Amino acid sequence: MVIHLKFLEACNWNSLKILKRLKSENFSYLGGNKIGPLWLRMLRDNVGISKLKNLEKVTIPVDVHVARATLATGIVYGEFKGRLDEVFNEIRNVWFESVERLKINDKKNMYSGFKEK
Repeated sequence: MVIHLKFLEACNWNSLKILKRLKSENFSYLGGNKIGPLWLRMLRDNVGISKLKNLEKVTIPVDVHVARATLATGIVYGEFKGRLDEVFNEIRNVWFESVERLKINDKKNMYSGFKEK
């Protein structure tokens, strides 16, 4: 845990910088598009590290499994022919929109107002 804290401090607790370094410095288990954002959220939610900045700018991790579940539940529907990864941004946007006004214990959702471009 101490090594991780020094790494986070060196990134100034900035979530976007942390993810960039995880990818560029070849952290093979944490540098992926899905696991990196998930790890950051787990640090906040499960470990209690509240110093993380810009976490609301970290996209919701979408992979083929998340996409299939989203389509299977009817959250995104319609006719589409192509590769599943071509609709990842749309799936992210639908999930952002679905929780945008969500409040828990009268706290505003961290994703309010954020939309994938």
